[in-house]
Amino acid sequence: MVANSIQDAACFEDGSLVLNSLSWETHLLNSDATQVLDLLRDASGSEPELMEELLASEETNEQERARYGRLLSSALSSLETLGLIEVDDESRR
Repeated sequence: MVANSIQDAACFEDGSLVLNSLSWETHLLNSDATQVLDLLRDASGSEPELMEELLASEETNEQERARYGRLLSSALSSLETLGLIEVDDESRR
């Protein structure tokens, strides 16, 4: 997965407003999608790698890991639909 050409327009406590410089579309993202997009700006990675990165500073149990997994999948799906990231088949493994 890689982030496309994104430029921050504004960041808020509960999300961000981003400009896709390829399409010139502006998108309002919630905090989960913003966090995932920030991770992808720093380095591309697969969904499992992103999950490990998100949980690196968290002590979680299985129920919390499942919740984070659902949030990550939802954020990735939203970002892909908006054209803010590109996902290949390898990234989903």
